[in-house]
Formats: sequence, structure tokens, C-alpha cells
Amino acid sequence: MTLTSGAAVLVEREEELASLTASLRAAASGAGSCVLVEGPAGIGKTSLLDAATSAALTCASTAGTTDGLDARVCRHRCTTAEAHQPFAAVIGLLAEAVFARPDDDFRGASALAVPLFRDGETGHRGEFPLLHGLHWLTVSLSEERPLVLVVDDVQWADPASVRFLRYLAERVAGHRILLLVGARTGEPSHPDLADLLERPQDRLTLEPLSGDGVRAVTDAVTGQSGPGVAALAAQVAGRSGGNPFFVHELLRHVTPGLTGVDATPSSVVEAVQRQLATLSPPAGDVAVAVATLGEATSVGEVAALTGNDVRTTALAVDDLVAATLLDGGDPRRFRHPLLRDAVAGSVPVGRRLDLAAACAQLLAPRHPVRAAEHLVGAPELAPLREGWVVPTLHEAARVSTVRGGGERAIAYLERALAEPLEAAAECDVRRMLGVLLDDANDVTALEHLARAWELAPTLPEISTPTVAAAYADALFHFALLEESGAVCRRAQESLGPDESERWLLLEATALNSEAMIGLNRDRPARLQGQVEAAGTPGERAVLTHVAWDRAARGDLEHRDVADLARRAAGEGLLLDEVGPASPLFVYAGTALSWAGAYEEVATYATAGVERAVATGSLVGLAYATALRAGNAVYRGEIAQAETDAQRVLEELADADPMCFAMSVGWQIEISIERETPEVARSLLETFGLDGELPDIGTIDTLLLSRARLWIEVGELDRALVDLAEVQRRGLRSAYLNPIASPWRSMTAQVHLRQGRAGEESLALVDGELAAARAYGAPRAIGVALLARARLMAERPAAGQALEHLREALEALDGSGADLVLAEVMIDLGSRSDAGTDNQRRRILRDAMDLAHRCGSWRAVSRAMEALRETGARPRRPRVKGLQALTPQERRVTQLAATGQANRDIAEALFLTRRTVELHLTNAYRKLGIDGRAELADALAER
Repeated sequence: MTLTSGAAVLVEREEELASLTASLRAAASGAGSCVLVEGPAGIGKTSLLDAATSAALTCASTAGTTDGLDARVCRHRCTTAEAHQPFAAVIGLLAEAVFARPDDDFRGASALAVPLFRDGETGHRGEFPLLHGLHWLTVSLSEERPLVLVVDDVQWADPASVRFLRYLAERVAGHRILLLVGARTGEPSHPDLADLLERPQDRLTLEPLSGDGVRAVTDAVTGQSGPGVAALAAQVAGRSGGNPFFVHELLRHVTPGLTGVDATPSSVVEAVQRQLATLSPPAGDVAVAVATLGEATSVGEVAALTGNDVRTTALAVDDLVAATLLDGGDPRRFRHPLLRDAVAGSVPVGRRLDLAAACAQLLAPRHPVRAAEHLVGAPELAPLREGWVVPTLHEAARVSTVRGGGERAIAYLERALAEPLEAAAECDVRRMLGVLLDDANDVTALEHLARAWELAPTLPEISTPTVAAAYADALFHFALLEESGAVCRRAQESLGPDESERWLLLEATALNSEAMIGLNRDRPARLQGQVEAAGTPGERAVLTHVAWDRAARGDLEHRDVADLARRAAGEGLLLDEVGPASPLFVYAGTALSWAGAYEEVATYATAGVERAVATGSLVGLAYATALRAGNAVYRGEIAQAETDAQRVLEELADADPMCFAMSVGWQIEISIERETPEVARSLLETFGLDGELPDIGTIDTLLLSRARLWIEVGELDRALVDLAEVQRRGLRSAYLNPIASPWRSMTAQVHLRQGRAGEESLALVDGELAAARAYGAPRAIGVALLARARLMAERPAAGQALEHLREALEALDGSGADLVLAEVMIDLGSRSDAGTDNQRRRILRDAMDLAHRCGSWRAVSRAMEALRETGARPRRPRVKGLQALTPQERRVTQLAATGQANRDIAEALFLTRRTVELHLTNAYRKLGIDGRAELADALAER
């Protein structure tokens, strides 16, 4: 059967078109998908996509009927000219639809992508915010009516757009979105493209036309039939291999009277080159100029490059359209990419390089990115030694960076380094290049930033603190912590007395690194008086370190620590100034948590999570989520801790290695409480964390949790090794507050289990108890008293144990540290001298109930065993309600309870709306409620 698509004849594509139409109908009903149409050049991908686009607009079936569905179609055909312009294909695909709607229509995550279309700038470092925002922008467009996205010649799409298409292809299910991707086979492919081409749910590989198909095209093109046409069709079939484009081009060269195919051109490429030779010189020059400048060009640019006036150029364009080389609808385009390739291939190498240089210089003033692409694409030209080259490349890098194209910016800056540079220019280029490479997690960033740092102090026009901060950040990211601090210290020495704010900001950056390795631990306390007013960003940044450091040392009462941390946080100012991706955000929250302000920290961390989602910051999301997980562990909210720790480990594992290590520690604590220590052991083995660990501050949390795991599984010697390492690190840095590091009580209890708890063990616990009392945090006091009670229970003066347990109960009452409270109650109810059997049973039942509400199945089991020893026959509480929710169900219900719509929840958690609906349905069943209105009350029950 022969179909028509525009002016093209579409033959033997009925099955493919029917398949695409079926995919459209499925997408219109909410079953979105991605379909790949692939084949060699000229096989008819574009014509098939044209036909599919028409079907989308009318929703017509192959029988010609219509059911009235009306899809929005966004289409873009990629070109080599935009192959390295970040998000060029995405902008070409979606810009018209975005411009047709006011910005207010795009809310939540979709708003992250709108600036890309309005002014080409994103305001984000890193690509994820744009990918996340673009995904939800397409969802927004699909809510009004089904959305069909057609991306043709994706092999030439820029890498950033390819990554978005891959991201979208994984998420269209459950939305009214059909993504059609056309790709040429046999072309070089980069990893992102190869990955995208593996994503489609359906793949249509187009085959050459059969002999009958070529005959049908021949009949349609010539408008004739009969034996002569049949013979001609046979010749064309043999010469073209059934490639539809070649069929059409060969038929254009049929000799008069249909006596056969012109014998002169042995290929279509030769035919094009022969045709160019017959045109006027201006037309040939214009064809070469259009092929070189690319489809983003203008008649004015073509005229300037060829040296002709605009009128001569316009007439030459008419000649090329008449010769069917350029597209009459858009004369900046060749009618087919193969024609462009043929023209470009006719240019000798030397002439091509000369054209590249001329194009770059022509485009530099107004289009630096296009100019830079010509320079990068002709490395043989380096160095050009022209004054305009480096500024053009630098500006192109800046523009690409704000448009989310860091990888191309890197290429431009590396090309700039091939030119002779003055010291100031070299410093600026290397600093910018180093920052981009650091963002890309490329260790070569350090080489460039080191050179910039070497040059900066000798150049009055360069901001030394700016270079220092960039270099220190990179050193921090690659865990070169001592070097990071040293760079900041050196930069501080260069500042004058009127630059105190810059000095403080550098101080905070230095302390970020030094806190990890125990250096300069006396500085925060010495600076307290200078910064405790918390009136500037620099003062708040340093005060954050003061609060955290004094909490870790335990040399300030916990209420005073909380006051310092609150002032540093500045009622949200710190979050505004540094964002959730800064260690400073975590330090302030951790100091508050160590001070026992658990509810306050939960609110603070949640604000960080919301900010991270709003800005698309994966690192910020990991930091804030891990902070909330740790806070939940401290207060004994195991379900919440599990929800957050698993999110970091499953969804944000690559965001930040130190945050990941902390979250592994929290997950170990959770696994112990859930009575699944084998899960924790497997986690350690999987990530190679069961051996020696780096000597970095955040690892201490993991060491303590790992020691607790070894205790739980009976590997007591391994526990002592880890506890001794925690002790060594703590003594070195003077971070000895038991609220953060109860290694002394843990060590003593290992001794107790080994049957060798003597005076040394008691001295350890007494030292911890004294430190806990001095700091005053109820949780630390309760933990130390519980440990001392257990030691004393094995001694002649066992009555002291009862006193310690009762004191611990009093200290913990109302503190929010409910799991520690439950442990104390279990120990108390287990003692025969704690009261009558009925009194003890009441204590133990209350403890079991509290442990169950905390989500600690381990503590529940302990309480049940103690109850049995009193003669009771307890039943294990059913895991129902809130405790029965999976971590993901809990995340979804928590957001739904605040009034967020399903779409908002999906945006925040990177899910589809259909997945959110399924989680809510399951959660309603487990909670025994009918719907959203009852969620808040159900979640409040603990």
C-alpha cells in the first residue's frame, strides 16, 4: 500500500505506522511510552515520523476514522550545528509550547526549567535540577491534553538533551506522553546516546523497500505505468538497494522518455557534486557556507562569509531551492542531511580549516558558543594567536555553564589553554575550568586550580579569596582536607583589616575541612566572642562551627550549645545563605540534635529537604535527609530513620561519599533495632566498609555503629578494635562528649559480656557519666546511668543499680529519647527488687509498648522475655498501622498529610503519579483509614 506524507511517498510502512498510532492511543489513555524508529540514512525515518505526527494531530487510524482525540505535538529535528550546544534540542523541542503558556502555569519542580527557555540561563550548578525540572515541565504540558514529543536525528542531539531524553524515557509510564525518537544507525555513538537507545519500550527498525515497493514509488513519482516504468523501477531498485531517499534521488536523474537512469552519477553524492558544478559560483559558495555555518545561520551571515552582498546571496539561495538542495520551507536547511554531507564533503581540507576560522571570527561578537564550536571542531588551527579567540572561548564557556552545559564549557576552556595567555587570563581560565571539572568529579580540577592559586597572589586584578575558595572546595571534595584548610589559611593572610567578612567566610571553609581531621580545634572557641552576634553570613558560618565544636567537646552546657546553634541558623538565614548542600547546614542541625532539640531538628532538616527538592540539589537532599535520619535514631523513631536512611542509600548513594558513610551507620542502627543484623553486615560487605576505614570525622559515626553491630552478633573482639579506634580519634581531637560518642560505656559493656568487667570498666563508665552530667543532655546521662547499672548489677553493691535506673528514668522523662527510656524501663522491670510482680509487669508492658511505638523489635523482644520471667504470657504486638508502612509509603503519606497533591509528592520524591497513587492506596489499607483527610491523625499516632 502507498501512503503520502506531505510531498513524500510513503510505501511499505503500514505496520510501523499502525504501531505508532497504537502507541499514541495508549499514551492518550495514560500509558505513556518511548518508541525508537531507527535505520540507515535515507531509509524513511523522517517521513514515517511525519505521518505519525499527522496521526497524532488527528488521531486517525489507518482506516481513516477518528475518535476525536487531540494531541499536542512538539517536534524537533536535530542537526550537527547544535550538537554541542547544551539543551539545544530540548529548547527546539519544547520552546514553542513553553512560550505559549505563562510562567505561573509551571510550578514546583517544573519551574526549575523555565529559565532555560526564557533567557537561556538556569541559575544551577549541575545538570540534575534541569533534568528533574524538564521532566515535570513535560508532565505539566501533558496534563491539558496528550503530549507527543518527536525528536528526529537524535544521533546529532547535544549530550545534555540526550541525557534528558534518557531521563524522560524512564519516567513516561503513567503519563499521557509519547516520546518518539528517530535515530540513524551506523553512526558513531557516545555512551549517553547508546544508553538512550536502549531505553525505548518499542523499537521499529525500518527495512529497505522491496522490488514492488520501488515500483510503487516509481509509478507515483513518474505518474506513468507500463513496461518501460517496470524496467526503470528494476534499474532503480538495483542501484538504490531499496533505500527510499536514494530511490527518489535517482528518479530525479531519469533521462527523458524513461529510457533509464542517468549513467553519469555512480552515487547520489556524486550527483549532488555534479549538480553544484552546474550552478553559478555564488550558489556553490552559498551551499558551502550553509553547510559550514549550520542551520542556525542567517542570510546575513552567509553573505558575510561568502563576501557577497545580501541580494546576490538571496538569489543564490533561490537557485539552490530550485535545484532541490535547500529546503524551500526553511532555506537554512538542506532538504536532507545526506545532501548537506555531500556538499560539506566536497570542500578540501585546507579550505575547510580556513572556513572554520572565518566562521568563528564572524560569529564571535554575537554568537560566542557557535564560534567556539568552530574553534573546537578544528583543533589543527590551534593556536590562532588572534586577540579575539580567548575572550570568545571564555564567554562561550560562561554562557554554556549558565545553560547547564558544563561539559562543553570544559572543552572551550581547554581550547583556550592552547592559546598563548597572559598570567591574569590564564588564572581566570584555569579557575573556571577547575570549578567545572570539580563539579564533574574530575580530579584534574586540582591541577588547574593549583596553577590558578599559584598565579593569583601575583595579580592585583585577580581576587585571591575567590580563587582560594574554589581551590579549597575542590580539595575538600577530593578528601584532601589538610591541604584545603591550608589554602584558606594562606588566603586569610593576604586580607586587609577591612576585609573581616571575607576572612570569616574563609575561616568557615577552612574549619569545614579541619573539623574532619582534628586540626585547629582551639580556633572555634577562641572566635566565639567575635561571631556570637551572628549578624553577618560570615559570623553565622563560623558560629555554626563554634556550636558544633563545643557540642562535640562537651565543654559547654547543652542548653547553651542549643542557643549558639539557633543563633547560627538565624531562623532560616543560614539555609538561605549556604543551602542544604553545605556542611555548615549539617553542623548546625547536628549541634541542635546533640543538645536534645529533636523536634526542632526534625523541622530544620525537613526545611532543608524541601529546599533541596525545590533547587534540584542532590547533595543538599542527601545532607538534609541524612541529618533527619540521625536525629530520628537519637530520639528512637526507627521508622522515620529507616525511611530517610534508605532514601540516601538507595536514591542518593552517589551524591556525597561522607554523607553516604554516615547513612550506612544509621542503617546499621536501624537493622539492629529491626532484628536484621545480617542486613547490616551485608551492607558493610557490599560497599567494602567492613575493614579499615578512613580517618575522617564523619566516619566515627559509622565506626560506633559498626562496633554495636559486632556486639550484637557476638564478635566482641572486633567491637573492641573499632571502639579503640574511636577512642584514639576522640582523644586526638578532644571530641569526647558522650552524646556523640559513648565509646566508654560501650567498651565497658563489651567487657561485661566477656566476663571481665573490673575497675577499669567502671572507671570508663564513671568518666562518661561525669562528662554527661557536665553537658547535661538527658540522653547522654541516661545511657551512662544504664551502663553503670548493668555493671553494678554484677557486684556486691547491686542495690546501686536500682538507684541508677530510677535516676535514669527521671532524667529521660520528657526528653524525647524514647528508645533509651524503653531500654531503662526494661532493665528496671527485669529486676526482682523493682517492686511486686504486678508492678514489674506494668513497667515491662509499658516498656514493650514504648519500644513498639519506637519501632525497635529488638527492645520488644527483650521486654517480652523479661515478662515471661515474671510468669506473664505476653503476645508480640502486631505490626500494623504506621509501623507496617514501607519506607517509601511512609515518605508518600507524610507529604500527603501536609496537603500536598499527588503531583507535588511525585515531584518531591522523583516518582510517577501512578506510583504515588499505589503507595497511598496501600497505606490507607494498612492504616485502616478511608482517605487523605484521616492521614494526619493516623500518622500522629505512635
